[in-house]
Amino acid sequence: MEIGKKLTLKCPVRGVLKASKKSKDGLTPTEEYFRVEAIKHLVKLGYPTDNFKIEPIIKKFGNKGRNSFRSDFAVLDVPASTIDTDDTDTLLEHALLICEVKRDNAKADYVKTTQVKPMLDFSKLDKGIGLYWDNIEQRVFWHEKEKGKRQIKEGSISFVPAFGDNIKTKPLTFNDTNPTDSLLELFRRIEDILHAASFDHEKRFEIILQLLL
Repeated sequence: MEIGKKLTLKCPVRGVLKASKKSKDGLTPTEEYFRVEAIKHLVKLGYPTDNFKIEPIIKKFGNKGRNSFRSDFAVLDVPASTIDTDDTDTLLEHALLICEVKRDNAKADYVKTTQVKPMLDFSKLDKGIGLYWDNIEQRVFWHEKEKGKRQIKEGSISFVPAFGDNIKTKPLTFNDTNPTDSLLELFRRIEDILHAASFDHEKRFEIILQLLL
């Protein structure tokens, strides 16, 4: 559907959004697009739309919480309307899943380390998980106890449990993989990595061609 020549987004939680699917140049999806895709994926797995809280404050820092730490969305174990989601302690007592979304993969490792993992540490539920979602990667994070210490584990999106269940790891199969609409971003990322590794243009394109073949 197009409104004002913009491709609009329809979110399962918020309905039709003002944000466009595409960036201003019309070539790449917006960050909001990927947030909606992440929400759609969880809804298909049985996560109730009433239990989503969009852009919740996970932690407040500084004077009167001016430097607040937000996530893109959280999924609670109760409907969001039944608790005070503005109270961070109350929200974290019910947060089953906390998600961070980015429009590209350029700083994926940095975001996982500085945002997703800290958000998971704030979670108060043993079964709580963190979700990272961008145009290339979708990764899940959870806690496991090893030798009396809590460790953060990371796995593929296929590890996301059914609503309310504990995460269970399993071998990745072909049926767990998801098709992508475009390989453009993936090969752009590969080209960036090869460039950083000092491969010249000719060698870079040769390697990418080998991957395609």
